[in-house]
Amino acid sequence: MANLRTGAAYPITAGSERDAYPALSPDGRTLAYAAGDALYTIVEVPLTGGPSREVISSSRNGIAPSWDPDGIHFAYVTSRNGSEEIWLRNRTDGSERRIVSQKDFAGPESYFLDCAVSPDGNRIAYRRDAGVGEIWISPLSGEAPVRLWDDPAKATQRGPVWSPDGDWIAFYSVRDQRFEVLKIRVGANTTPELVTYAESGSPVAWSPLGDRIAFRDGNRMRIVSPDGKEDRIVAQLRWEAYGWSKDGSALYGIAADENRHLILRRVETASGIESKITDLGAAPPGFDLANHQGVFWYRGFSPHPDGKSFLTSVYRMKSHLWLMEDFDRPTRLLDLLWKRLHSGQ
Repeated sequence: MANLRTGAAYPITAGSERDAYPALSPDGRTLAYAAGDALYTIVEVPLTGGPSREVISSSRNGIAPSWDPDGIHFAYVTSRNGSEEIWLRNRTDGSERRIVSQKDFAGPESYFLDCAVSPDGNRIAYRRDAGVGEIWISPLSGEAPVRLWDDPAKATQRGPVWSPDGDWIAFYSVRDQRFEVLKIRVGANTTPELVTYAESGSPVAWSPLGDRIAFRDGNRMRIVSPDGKEDRIVAQLRWEAYGWSKDGSALYGIAADENRHLILRRVETASGIESKITDLGAAPPGFDLANHQGVFWYRGFSPHPDGKSFLTSVYRMKSHLWLMEDFDRPTRLLDLLWKRLHSGQ
């Protein structure tokens, strides 16, 4: 609450949860607000149909999972310790170990996103943000992290994906108010090569055959060759999460239909034939809040090495609505007792 005459401000709620979105009743005496937070939860989605399954149940974020090629471990970002860290989890026995944290970096507080385990299973690429987004690579064996490219212009770098041979990383950025898809040779620390421009900034997915890169461009899906010479639209629909089939012949993805149901789809990239696999249910109301906040409904799309399912993280609201009466009036204990006495409680 702020007093516009005196400039004094003071809190009117307190607690461990995030209080947000205040709204006043018409008479101005009651305040409604939401208490809680929006979190990402890791889920597994079968590519053969069937409902998605929650992989990790937690009151903290679990974001952007990425399978290790062994099909047993996956990396993901979690805020279990209060700030984002990257952990490697054994899906079989549930054991985990931390592989990236703030302790690996000097300077300001960092947060991490966009995990991608390398094709050889020895390294992980990710976005580190400490004022500007940069892509870093850490060995899973514990050695010091290495920056992919020190950009003098400090343009944001997001969504790293490996080429199948592990020699290149593609990512997306924005420079001079233009969205770009870029690629850079790992270890070169040279200026990235432009693959193509785009209408919007969205994650990229490198085909397991190495011959194409897919991404959402506005409300359509595009595929482009790594040299940028071949470029075409494969779906006239906004896909919220997407990735390649194991053999590289098709794209899988989740898109909302006209009834706001989340549909798992497949498109054959050679023929353009698109098919519906399954209905994953209605889009939750929390997705409207995600749109309002400018964040993705899903983060990550990591197919299991067997090609039968994929991991992703989905945005979910976990909050309650509260009402507070006379929130702007000083209240004494005597006033509370008087009110309770005359209300018969």
